[in-house]
Amino acid sequence: TSASPRAQVCAVRLAMAAVQGEAAEVRGAAAGRSAVVLPPPEQRVQNLISELLLDTRWSDVVAQCLADEFVKQYVDMRHYVVCHLRYCAEQVGKVDWDAKDADASAPTSKRRRGPRAPLFVEAMRSRGRSPEELFARVLAILKEAPEPDDNAGREGTGETDDISAASVFAPTGRPVGFFLREYRKVFQDAWLQLLGLHVPLDQCTPLLQLLPNRVMPHISQPLMLADFYLRAFDSGSTEVSMLSLSGLLFLLTKYGLGDPETLSAKGQEYYAQLYSLVKLDTFALRKRARFQRLLAASLESGLLP
Repeated sequence: TSASPRAQVCAVRLAMAAVQGEAAEVRGAAAGRSAVVLPPPEQRVQNLISELLLDTRWSDVVAQCLADEFVKQYVDMRHYVVCHLRYCAEQVGKVDWDAKDADASAPTSKRRRGPRAPLFVEAMRSRGRSPEELFARVLAILKEAPEPDDNAGREGTGETDDISAASVFAPTGRPVGFFLREYRKVFQDAWLQLLGLHVPLDQCTPLLQLLPNRVMPHISQPLMLADFYLRAFDSGSTEVSMLSLSGLLFLLTKYGLGDPETLSAKGQEYYAQLYSLVKLDTFALRKRARFQRLLAASLESGLLP
């Protein structure tokens, strides 16, 4: 809870050292046939990530430290951190925040009694964190996570070399190959959960620039991202709308050929949105040349209905 980023970085390093020390203690006790009951590394890491996401003071320096020194270096830490980011985004997505805000402003006697919110969401509310803050914080960590090796765990693709080169921070007996094989799914699910949330306007442009090269190639069904691009179109910013359509055209052109039905439906939505931008306001923008190139490419595309 310190206001000093340097102190926060030290706290993260100490917490991780404790995780590593506890794992070593459990292994040593097991080798000596004695019992030591300590929380598993995964649980400790989850608690740390939750605290970082919920704390009043957020520091990009701390997020960078976590990514550079642990997530990028160790396959087990990468797995635990990205898994928990996925979980947090999923829990936030289960709650109708607009309905909750409207209910909170109603008289006590007229408030609805619905199902209890997930524990993480309750913690967010008690700590005063908004969905927009949570989105930005999860994105700050997730965008630094290494891209998965899509060949990891497949026969004849050098898996032995991958395993020998991989490092585990807090060994628990779980094989390195497990982390390598599972990471692509964990990476994909974390991004899909995050992109299913409401995207704050100030996060739209950097996110749209990031997705085509860093995320899209690692999604098993890339067309699942089409709805995100269509929602980004309705952000309220004409420049963001243009960028979202540019990304959607790339998505449909490169990845849509194997799913004709979805391709046709999303293609029709794409052109409806594109034509809605053909107006004087768009051609008055500073970056109107980008839209003109997008319009020309779209009219020459085989996707044209």
